[in-house]
Amino acid sequence: MMIIENPITLVLISKDEEQKSLCCNKMWLDSFGKLHLQLLHDHEIQHFVISQTEEGITELTDGVGELYRISGISYGNPIIPEHEVEYEFLIGGSFQKGLNLMNFIELQKSNLKGRNKMSSYETKAINFVTNGPITVRDLSELGLIPDGQTVFPLHFYEMGWGTWLPMSCTLLLPYFSDGIAKGLNTERLISYLNEKVKPDTFILNDKGIFSKNELLVDREVKVKRRLELNGFLYPRNVEEVVQLYLEMGLAKKWNEDSNTTVHYDLIIRPLYHIDSILKLK
Repeated sequence: MMIIENPITLVLISKDEEQKSLCCNKMWLDSFGKLHLQLLHDHEIQHFVISQTEEGITELTDGVGELYRISGISYGNPIIPEHEVEYEFLIGGSFQKGLNLMNFIELQKSNLKGRNKMSSYETKAINFVTNGPITVRDLSELGLIPDGQTVFPLHFYEMGWGTWLPMSCTLLLPYFSDGIAKGLNTERLISYLNEKVKPDTFILNDKGIFSKNELLVDREVKVKRRLELNGFLYPRNVEEVVQLYLEMGLAKKWNEDSNTTVHYDLIIRPLYHIDSILKLK
């Protein structure tokens, strides 16, 4: 469960056009992948389930089934007046004009300065709520990865990655995700992945074919051909697996401004169809 230490304030509007301001308090995922948000109103706790419409409007449903949309947002906390935050609300005006938070967030990122600027934590939290860009590192920092679980890129198989990614890449991906969530740097993560390698992880290796499964070998030969046709190297070890993650946009590197230690991160969304990367077949 994520405790929101530097909460944002939401202005909710019901279908009856009634509005109220609530302060974000806690956020968590249930076992079905639904996002829950606990808000405070007049020191009373209210619970909502969050969803996103196809039009990009965020909707919140309370415990009795009442539906709300967001007509305003502030990065201040009215419960703690000594913060002296200048609130900057955007009001949608009606239930039908509920906020498309992603557009609003992008506007605020470019316009807000000084004490009005959103923190990295707030940006990640709102990106998650509104189906914006999110990574394993983001989910880990938000406290949204349950102990003992790993997270995969959204629509990994539907977007063709399970079909055209080498078997070694698919088999090691859960461990790659787990190592990122554990905070391992690049060197330690590579070592961690090497510990997870099994005799049949790499179907095609430097010595030729390492599998008696003809269908699996045939698959890997086709994958290898398509990768090389598009300028990518078919991986034969852990280092090359991670390099392929990076080159294909499935992962990226990052480091804190004040820290030279480099880390990997795994993209959860948006995940593009692999055909947009492997254009030649």
